[in-house]
Parts: sequence; C-alpha cells; structure tokens
Amino acid sequence: MIFIMSGSDMTRLLIVEDDERLAHGPALNLRMEGLEANLETMRASTLGGQTDLTERETMLIRFFAENEDRVLTRGELLEHVWGYSFDTATRTLDTFVHRLRKYFEPDPKNPAYFHTVRGVGYRFTSGAEG
Repeated sequence: MIFIMSGSDMTRLLIVEDDERLAHGPALNLRMEGLEANLETMRASTLGGQTDLTERETMLIRFFAENEDRVLTRGELLEHVWGYSFDTATRTLDTFVHRLRKYFEPDPKNPAYFHTVRGVGYRFTSGAEG
C-alpha cells in the first residue's frame, strides 16, 4: 500500500492506493475530520450516517481529492466528471456540490472543504495544515 498524505495530520485527509488495483485505477479512501468516503465501494460515513454514493458523486470526490487546493473551473469539472463541453450551461455541478456539502460539511452554508470560487468554479481543501 502507498499512503499519500496532505499536510501532517493523517486524520484530516488520507488517500490510499492499493498496488493490486493500479491496473484498474487506484482505490481511494478520503477522510475528513472522522468522515470517510470509500470510492471503491461507493459508500460514505457522513454527518447523517452511512450513505451510498452515486457514480458521479464518487467521480467528483475523486477529482476534487486528486486536485486538492487547486481551483477547478466549472468547465474542467463538467468535462472531466460528466463529459460535457466547456460551454455547457447547466446547474448539475452545483447540485452535486450541494449534496457533497450536505454529506461532509459541518456547516454547509460555510464550507470547510468544498469551496465556491465565485465566477470560476470550486476548490477542495482537506483542512489539513500544510
């Protein structure tokens, strides 16, 4: 197993890659302040309890985790996760980010992890000090 850490606090963000699965893409577990998303099983331990994640939610979480602290434009997210072109006008992304905030944010109106970058897109931060 390979552990990839963000910052110095292992309980904040942990991405785990299993060598045996590298041929099919890495299996990931994302942990934030005791909450966990298992991207292999598509299950999450959230503020509301155990939740089944949809395929798109899983893809979005994975893309955010792989690009932590980077501002991702709406176009990048729509193209990478949904396969939409950059110029597509849709509220789909906002709906999914809203759901992730409900699952993982202690206060969804004041996000600690899934941040809106007004006029651009979103940025994911684990909250770990780096």
